[in-house]
Amino acid sequence: LRPVGLSLDDYYVDREKTARDEHGEYDFEALEALDLNLLEQHFRRIFRGESVQTARYDFVTGKSIPDGGKDVTLSASDVLVIEGIHGLNPRLLDSILERNRIFRVFIQPMTALPFDSLTRLNVSDIRLLRRIVRDRHTRGYNAASNILRWPSVRSGEKKHIFPYIAQ
Repeated sequence: LRPVGLSLDDYYVDREKTARDEHGEYDFEALEALDLNLLEQHFRRIFRGESVQTARYDFVTGKSIPDGGKDVTLSASDVLVIEGIHGLNPRLLDSILERNRIFRVFIQPMTALPFDSLTRLNVSDIRLLRRIVRDRHTRGYNAASNILRWPSVRSGEKKHIFPYIAQ
């Protein structure tokens, strides 16, 4: 089997169309922050064996480019690996594929990192640090904006991601 990757991050809607949380802030963790119609179209075509030019999202400008990504075509020995925080959400694929054809995996660092002989960085802190580094290099966000946004990220995880881990 050959894995073929597709990132859900490339399917965000334009920033101004992004869902808002109860505080009026952008809710990037909400499933509705993704272009679900385009995703469904692409998934259906991919699973029919068609070639699809996937979307790309420009995090710096906050703009979606519906046909700006790579071409994806599955052959008989390929497996589509969908990467992203909503990969566990049944709404993503359950209307497109039978459940026995979907295998969901959630990967998250769960081990504290020893900083020295007395101090350990907890898992949440490691995740925040990883996010700060990623966003600095690829999304145009600085550390301060990530730290300010962190409570919203954690809240979004509890609402939109963690409920699907046990399914």
